[in-house]
Amino acid sequence: MVRRLFLVLLSLMLWSALATAGTGPKISFDSETHDFGEVVHGTSPKTEFRFTNSGDEKLLIKRLASDCGCTKGIRGDREVSPGSSSTITAQIHTDGLPPGRHGNTIMVKSNDPKRPAVQLQLTYTVVRHVSVEPRSVATALKEMKDEVTLPLRATNHWTKPITLKAAADDKMGGICLNPREVVVPPGDSVRFGISIPVKETKRRYCSGVARIETTDPLEQTVQVRYLIQLPGSSAEKSLEPRG
Repeated sequence: MVRRLFLVLLSLMLWSALATAGTGPKISFDSETHDFGEVVHGTSPKTEFRFTNSGDEKLLIKRLASDCGCTKGIRGDREVSPGSSSTITAQIHTDGLPPGRHGNTIMVKSNDPKRPAVQLQLTYTVVRHVSVEPRSVATALKEMKDEVTLPLRATNHWTKPITLKAAADDKMGGICLNPREVVVPPGDSVRFGISIPVKETKRRYCSGVARIETTDPLEQTVQVRYLIQLPGSSAEKSLEPRG
């Protein structure tokens, strides 16, 4: 009887030792989600996800992938010894996003046999009052002109009227709004134009970034990229029918 009891206890001890041994690397995050809360449009806040290797073999971070380009990389080591920790820095970019709730994911791939891929969640609410679309506008001229007016649309997401006051570009003088001032009522959209003087250049195109001044306290300047293809350029010739 005593011998049988001894064998049973010995078997239990061996089973327990085998069960806890050889677990391999194990990735454990302090948190797999982060909510930035309200984020003002144009800002790029960042956060860190801390993780620990709670296994008994070296943890290797093989790859980081995100659906938004928001991953900045590992702040600590990619090879984490058992019991050690490291961090992954994540940064969101809100430029060009519409107001409201947004979410992004970061996929962390490692040599953890049980969790080879862990998905980290980022959530945030973009606060934005005014937007101008499209953010990039282009046109091709069939004949030379002194000025080109490109069509745009401003949307007011705020509860107060917003006025677009003026436009400027460091490369090109004489840029102006058409009409000169654009008043956008709350919750409404207004179509307008931006007039750009055209000058012949060796590059056969004019390009730049127009900065539109507004009365919005959050976005006092809205940027729009433009490209004007001049007559006789190689790009225009490539579009001409052959034969």
